[in-house]
Amino acid sequence: MKPLPVATIVETLSYRAKSTPDGVAYAFDSEPLSYGQLHADVERIARGLIHADLHRGDRCAVLLPTGLQFVRAFYAVQAAGAIPLAINPELLPPFLLNRLEAAQCRFAVVPQSRREAFSPHKSISFQTIEDLMLSPFGRASLPKPEPDEGALLAATSGTSGEHRTALLLHRNLMASVRSSAERLLVGPDDVLVNWAPLYHGLGLMRFLLGGLYFGCPVHLVAPTLLNLRRWLETMGRVRATITGAPDFGFRMAAELVNPDGLDLHSLRYAMNSGEPIRLTTIEKFEQKFGVPGVIRPGYGLSEANGVSNLAPGEPLRTDAAGNVSCGRAADGLRLEIVNEADQPQPPGVAGEIRLSGEQVFAGYCDDDKATREKLRDGWLYTGDIGCLDADGHLYIQGRKRALIKRAGAMIVPRDIEEPAEQIAQVLVAGAIGVDRSSLGIEDLVVVVEAAADSIGSETGRNAIIRAVSASILESRGLSPNEVLIVPPGTIPRTPNGKLRHEELKRMYLNGNLHQVH
Repeated sequence: MKPLPVATIVETLSYRAKSTPDGVAYAFDSEPLSYGQLHADVERIARGLIHADLHRGDRCAVLLPTGLQFVRAFYAVQAAGAIPLAINPELLPPFLLNRLEAAQCRFAVVPQSRREAFSPHKSISFQTIEDLMLSPFGRASLPKPEPDEGALLAATSGTSGEHRTALLLHRNLMASVRSSAERLLVGPDDVLVNWAPLYHGLGLMRFLLGGLYFGCPVHLVAPTLLNLRRWLETMGRVRATITGAPDFGFRMAAELVNPDGLDLHSLRYAMNSGEPIRLTTIEKFEQKFGVPGVIRPGYGLSEANGVSNLAPGEPLRTDAAGNVSCGRAADGLRLEIVNEADQPQPPGVAGEIRLSGEQVFAGYCDDDKATREKLRDGWLYTGDIGCLDADGHLYIQGRKRALIKRAGAMIVPRDIEEPAEQIAQVLVAGAIGVDRSSLGIEDLVVVVEAAADSIGSETGRNAIIRAVSASILESRGLSPNEVLIVPPGTIPRTPNGKLRHEELKRMYLNGNLHQVH
């Protein structure tokens, strides 16, 4: 597709409403929403927000589940000249209120059913779509955001325990959706189906915002395990060509969904990003549903979405450790691997990933110190460890702060967790390093959640421990110093499902891991 003559997301919606007013923009549970109707609803809600005293540049949370009301509210906040912050609405009110207060949100759009859970509140005004749609100011003028104005607040996942709010400008978002259109080879006949949460970077950037820019219909499916089959059925029903989910979604679908009656052969591209990507997930899904060459890994973060993707038609690649390639950097984005002295590293040598380009965020809200640490000399230092091959393909190895020091080497937790999770009874594994000697050499501790029916006897628990140790030794040539079995749900994760290794280490050291064995 040719680049659109627009400079902001708000202009993109107006462009679509004028050029194809009757075209389907989004659909949820078979209910379609056209560009023209969406534009009219967005402007009405935006005027309602302004009437409720939302000002240009204010921060407004969107605490709605995946659906058409989320779509309307998100664009309405932007149309009012404010900056939306999308957060998982299922989180408990005290946690949500802390996040909203930390981000200094003056407003929040919530479901009618949950309004009483939040109000009254002294500093945040909670609004509902139903009330905002009743606004009497149908002809009041709306602001026109500029490319350098705030367009999105992204809550970082907090894998290391820190929770920050990243500010992205309209020009950052436009650079990201343009590069997506180029990398995915989007055409007028493409149809998108999304299972990723709309508060998640993948769902928000590639499907909500990306779909609007692409001009292709986007079919939204509620991101729950109960809806995995509906996600796949929707692909077959609408003849989807593009879909996406975190690795967890594809993995659970491959394990839980019966392929009988499903036809996914219209798919040409399935984005897998947002968490560590497993080669086994890709292989199992593609084989079970008969769609070889469809799932393609990608890499991004709250501070710069859509950093890299394996392009359509490019074969999967893996490095010596079995990490899958996330493709080359997006056009216009410069990507380097650097050592501790900020020196660029040659192909095959691991280091911290740093980025420079239009997609990189503007900084953290109200945290100048964190911004200076992350943005240095025109580069975004991601805190992620990876390496490039000779062709510029990126391989992600893990978080810099989660690396384990062992016998003079730095071990990536994922290299230990992957073979541990090959054991049938293991649901999820977390690897941490524990320094018991003060010599900078850490013991390798592996914490595994095991299926409840497999840990009822000591014999069964010992068998799991032996199997995990043997799998790690055979695959990586290392023996863990300790393997702990814990109940399901013990290993801490972010709201997006990523392992929080530092929190896991704190729990271990503080004796807060309620281990079964």
